[in-house]
Amino acid sequence: MEAEQLQATLAKHTLWIKGEGGERADLRGADLSNTDLRGADLRGANLSGADLRGAYLSNTDLRGADLRGANLRSADLRGANLSGANLSGADLYGFKVASKIIVFTHLKYKIYAFVTDKKEMIIAVGCQVCTTQELRKKVKAGEFANEQKFIEEAWPYFLAVEKDLKRMKKELQAEEKNNGA
Repeated sequence: MEAEQLQATLAKHTLWIKGEGGERADLRGADLSNTDLRGADLRGANLSGADLRGAYLSNTDLRGADLRGANLRSADLRGANLSGANLSGADLYGFKVASKIIVFTHLKYKIYAFVTDKKEMIIAVGCQVCTTQELRKKVKAGEFANEQKFIEEAWPYFLAVEKDLKRMKKELQAEEKNNGA
């Protein structure tokens, strides 16, 4: 995608977010590989099938974005907000969020878990992306009622991954302490 076309799309999207007209960014299937989108507000944007390989998405707001089938290989997502983003079928191999990442696959559910540079424990399960605390609250509140099969199949594995995340978080904190001393 040409830089001018992308800038125009992002400007219209900003107006849409603010409720001042504009339109939701439709970047379906767009080639945004190696594009610098640092700090962009892409809340609710349609990026399904987009090629975001190696894209610079640090501190980007991707809340509620449609990233189904997007290629995020080696994308820099440090500090990005992915809450509520749909990552179903997205390729996240080698994406950068922190120094420690767990990738766990169970049946049809891919669980990506990581500790962010802010020491938050994040989990991407199916198409849900949230902190581990948020996921627990969602399950408790019955937000997965339509996905009961997911809960039955993947929840025990989530609990195991959560233990690994807590261990990784402690390791990162210890590394920082040792490097700072």
